[in-house]
Amino acid sequence: MKTKKVIYLFLVVTMILPSFLILKPITVVSVRESLLRALFNQYDKTDSTVFFNEFDKYEGKDIKVFAASQCESDPSFITYSLFSAVDTGYVGYSPEVLARYKALFGQDLIKGKFKMAQKDYDGNPLTFNQYNAIALKAAFDKLYQNPTGTYKGIGLQKIYNLTMKNYVRDVTGVIVDIMAKKTIWDAEAKRFLQQATTNPEFDGGSFAYETYVKILGENYPKECLGHPGNMISTMLRRQCDGSLPTLLLCLKTVLKDYDPEFYNKVALKF
Repeated sequence: MKTKKVIYLFLVVTMILPSFLILKPITVVSVRESLLRALFNQYDKTDSTVFFNEFDKYEGKDIKVFAASQCESDPSFITYSLFSAVDTGYVGYSPEVLARYKALFGQDLIKGKFKMAQKDYDGNPLTFNQYNAIALKAAFDKLYQNPTGTYKGIGLQKIYNLTMKNYVRDVTGVIVDIMAKKTIWDAEAKRFLQQATTNPEFDGGSFAYETYVKILGENYPKECLGHPGNMISTMLRRQCDGSLPTLLLCLKTVLKDYDPEFYNKVALKF
């Protein structure tokens, strides 16, 4: 009987102990560092003198990772970087992940869901999330650092200039051009929600591309922004749930601090 208990205890320990050994506390600092780490990689370098060393468990040795330009990135990389920093188990918007977000930032991230007319393979309606603008602003306020800060000994202003400056300028340019036709934009957002919730054949990507062409034109210069259609798709959803104005205010804060020359040119245009 004792032998069975010992074996059972051994099995429990061997299954549970490894997860405790690798478990790292998720804090505001760890989330911020995860976001900043996403701007570096081993292969691309904007400036070969801006790097830090870290241990690579696959190569089994220290490697250099360089500040890399985010030009032509899909805008969702920022969202995924934030979410992967909070959801280390890759389980999606599970109750424990949402509870962790609230514990970190003090607000519920999701305020509801829009039920779409389109259905999944099991016949259940697809949904898309309604983000809580207050929760997004709370996360921004806690994670945000001024240009005088550092990461791995590198100034945040330098990191921004090398990785994000051109990208954010192009993103802002799209926003400015959209807001210049705000009547059309507002109508498109209403039509997006109406189609999503009533049309079972609705395709959000195709709709976003149509909006992109309607407002910006087919030959809109993309330059650093490689996926304006994807960006507009995100903006449409955030317009529908009401969080877009808050996100634009956060963008203005970044520009004012990190790119004041550009901020002064565009601040009143969106």
